[in-house]
Amino acid sequence: RIACIDQIDNLIELTPEECDPTGHPGPDVSIGSRSVGNNGPHYVIGYPSSNINNNGIVFQKNNRKLRSADGDENLLVFLHGTATQPSNYSCLLKSLSSVVTPTIGLTYGFLGGTNGGGDMYRNTACGGSEVNTVECLAEQHMDAIYGGQYGKNINAWGQVDPRDSISGRLGLLLKRLDNTYPSRGWDKFYYTNNNMPSIT
Repeated sequence: RIACIDQIDNLIELTPEECDPTGHPGPDVSIGSRSVGNNGPHYVIGYPSSNINNNGIVFQKNNRKLRSADGDENLLVFLHGTATQPSNYSCLLKSLSSVVTPTIGLTYGFLGGTNGGGDMYRNTACGGSEVNTVECLAEQHMDAIYGGQYGKNINAWGQVDPRDSISGRLGLLLKRLDNTYPSRGWDKFYYTNNNMPSIT
């Protein structure tokens, strides 16, 4: 079992494949000679309505208010680094969730395709003038956040399927959580846009 997983209260583990109604698992990514799986579980700790009792009273945790009096609530989403996944950060997620819930450790498509991958590969592919490098790195991050094919267009990395992007996977996860636990308040964090859940 992974480091701190057994010590996390109210943990839900869902793979991207389980969250996607089509069962899309997401591609593995090659980093040099090794393959990195892209379907590791998202870690969901706590849920929005867990911090308020039936009378609407705000709970305190470690002397910090978890929800403001007007009902405004936050969702903490932890994004792992390139070529890793939330399981590598289970102790950090445990610590974060002791201060803020709900907390999500999100698995996402950091580079599309299988032709290289990783920061070093991306940085080399984005080499050139400073202006070109900045544009390339910005576009790669946009591919990771929303999905896209900038890397494919410059023959550097494959297209990131929007379902595997940060926003795509977070939207699909929130919809799955809302469908599975309809009374827990997940619906406030997403809306449906062209049959695809989008984050608010």
